[in-house]
Amino acid sequence: MTCSSACTLALLATLCLHLFVSPSQSGDCCLRYSMKKYPCHKMKTYSIQSMMSSCDINAVIFHTMKGRYICADPAQKWTLDKRVSLHRSMKVSSTASLTLPRFLA
Repeated sequence: MTCSSACTLALLATLCLHLFVSPSQSGDCCLRYSMKKYPCHKMKTYSIQSMMSSCDINAVIFHTMKGRYICADPAQKWTLDKRVSLHRSMKVSSTASLTLPRFLA
């Protein structure tokens, strides 16, 4: 085997190894939507997943009190309702903390 073909083979092997060992792009992405609807009181917050961030689907990711993640279809009405409800509860808690007297804060 000549030096150039050995170098080419080593380069190809390195590239293949890099492709298989590198972290998957969908590692932190929702791959499908949850079919189950969860009560809002079990939700802590949410985040938005978009296809622009190298994920396969757009999704709303609800974060539960137990540290779990629920992938929801952003086009569904219940998803929007949960987001609105979470915004209201976050506004109430932030407003309450702002209106506390100084000696209680």
